[in-house]
Amino acid sequence: MRKDDPVYAIETQRTSFKDRLAATWWQVGAGVIAAGAAVAAIGLIVDDPGPIWKRLIGCTLLMAACSLVVGGLLLRRRARDAGSTMVAAGITPGIAPVVFFWFPPAVAIGVFSIAVFVFAVNDAVDARRLHSRDRGAGSVVVGVADREA
Repeated sequence: MRKDDPVYAIETQRTSFKDRLAATWWQVGAGVIAAGAAVAAIGLIVDDPGPIWKRLIGCTLLMAACSLVVGGLLLRRRARDAGSTMVAAGITPGIAPVVFFWFPPAVAIGVFSIAVFVFAVNDAVDARRLHSRDRGAGSVVVGVADREA
């Protein structure tokens, strides 16, 4: 992590809980949504009255989304842009309640998922911008490994 990175400043300096929560609330939200999706996937297997193959496909897709979110949150320490992109990709099934259900708690989960998605994409774009600024504006290096002298 680079010292000019705002997340580095938040994680290394002594900041208040309120400041840290304001910068990283969406990560906590992504974890909560992933945990809820894992519970829903297990409930899909146990309690849904459909054919078993449809239940298994649904459970597999939800667990894959949960894995993307958790893997993205873990990867953010080393590669912030890739980790945030994984979180955004994994959180997209949580947006479905806004489209398919009009039950208020389900819509609230969908709206919260949209907010987490927007902040994850914003964080990925910000990390990519900081990374490209460090490498130099307009420089494109293809197939060459970074070497420190």
